[in-house]
Amino acid sequence: MLQEISQYYLDSGLKIIIKEDKLSPVTSFFVWVDTGSAYENDQERGLAHVHEHMIFKGTSTLKVGEISKQIEAHGGEINAFTSHDETVYYVTISNNFVDVALNILSECMYDAIFDEDELQKELEVILEEIKRSEDLPNSCLSQMIFTNSFPDHSYGLPILGTPNTVSNFGRDDLKNFYNKWYQAKNMKLIIVGGADTEQLKEKINKSFSKLKSDNINSTILNDSFTHVGLRVDVDYREVNESYFAISFRTQKASNLKSPILDMIGVILGSGESSILNKRLKEELGLATSIYSYNASARHGGVFVVGGTLLENNLKDSLRLIIKEIRRIINLDFDSDQLERAKTELLTQNLYENETVQSQAQKIGFLESQAGTIEFEKDYLETIRKATPEKIREISKEFFKVENLALSLILPKSSEKQNPDSLKIILNESFKKELK
Repeated sequence: MLQEISQYYLDSGLKIIIKEDKLSPVTSFFVWVDTGSAYENDQERGLAHVHEHMIFKGTSTLKVGEISKQIEAHGGEINAFTSHDETVYYVTISNNFVDVALNILSECMYDAIFDEDELQKELEVILEEIKRSEDLPNSCLSQMIFTNSFPDHSYGLPILGTPNTVSNFGRDDLKNFYNKWYQAKNMKLIIVGGADTEQLKEKINKSFSKLKSDNINSTILNDSFTHVGLRVDVDYREVNESYFAISFRTQKASNLKSPILDMIGVILGSGESSILNKRLKEELGLATSIYSYNASARHGGVFVVGGTLLENNLKDSLRLIIKEIRRIINLDFDSDQLERAKTELLTQNLYENETVQSQAQKIGFLESQAGTIEFEKDYLETIRKATPEKIREISKEFFKVENLALSLILPKSSEKQNPDSLKIILNESFKKELK
């Protein structure tokens, strides 16, 4: 990938990454702001996400509604997303109209007006989004996972914010956040597509020269790995099944333990041939769905085994899942699973190159989460060279009861579970002799 990529900085400190694909009729532009919800203070919870909603709502020269209208009139797509670590804005458009994308994106990054009437409308939309997320069991479970895995870290707080913080935001709050974080040195412009690189450089110099270039007083977030102790969190809702997640706190994305954890995620619970799917779902019928994955971010990660169960199967399922995790540590699993994991992750990497948009997004995540696009080479090499002994070493390091959080969403009508009793089951499952 590196041989095809041009990287440089503008005088303002804005990093530019261009990957030219001469065969592509379209070009994808991503503006990556290296600030997400994890960088907010207590009064700002949800403010990064509000910017996602408001940045495209108008500038001094582009009226409300005109930004999306112009992009769509030229056959393009415009969108944005927010995570713990970043807020990202992107446009994919025909190579013939790259000027339109560059001019609009750059103007939004230095001249967003945050119209007060539009802000009030969007805050209502976001409050409804928060409400909907609280009604969806998978969304609630996801938040429980992060809250319980990161009780000492801002990753444990909701990206959307809370109804209290969101409902109290005003235009001045947005402007202050915007002026603080939307600085050239805190952004990256990533471009992948058929547009000519040299011509793009000239256009970028003109369109992005007006970005604010003040120094950033960076918020220093803790990214050291710590065991937070066994935690059990049980919630009761109007659901028909029991939702569960066993999570273990893991390392940040730039750590080369993360690809090994990704492999273990595939081995345990990705696909019909995974260990947990075959054992818990197909053979024993304890789970109605089951999955596992490792999620690594800029300052930490979490490994999750989750799914849905019938109410009476909870305790047996917990015991069996811990047993299968411990078997991974003991290398008591089919060696074909290791090769399956390698194939799946390496193939997945190839699929990420299918479109210019997915390529640009991958470059952005590598830069933002791992700190450099060079990490991809080390990540893939680690997967190719992974051995059963390496799987055991990493499993043994993270899969400990003192590093475990159990999150449960159970039907309101179900028997009430004692968290202390569940902790006893988990502790005993880690100590019990394997057969």
